[in-house]
Amino acid sequence: MSRLVQSLIPAATNAIRSFSTAPLAAMPNPGNVIGGHKANLNNPNTSKESKKHSKEVLDREFEGGDTEKFSAAASHGGEPNPRNVEGGLKATISNPNVKPETKERAKERLESEDF
Repeated sequence: MSRLVQSLIPAATNAIRSFSTAPLAAMPNPGNVIGGHKANLNNPNTSKESKKHSKEVLDREFEGGDTEKFSAAASHGGEPNPRNVEGGLKATISNPNVKPETKERAKERLESEDF
């Protein structure tokens, strides 16, 4: 590892720690923070100390990393945003990798406004 990289690691580590321990209201997207810590836990290239820190943050601030509670749907009273669902159904219909049966169900839901 180069000296430049080695000199940047402590600063980057401190920046991550200060961000991840900020009050929840100050975080723009808790789901992204949870995802980052979960990725760190599964990354074979991160240190044991880093994994321990991520585990502590998830346990302390995010109830172990429960993404349901901190999802965008939770901000809509537990219900998904209807416009997002509509967009997802339209994307399903136009995706060439989706099975015809799935596309048909998406069309039916759009026509009946079942979202």
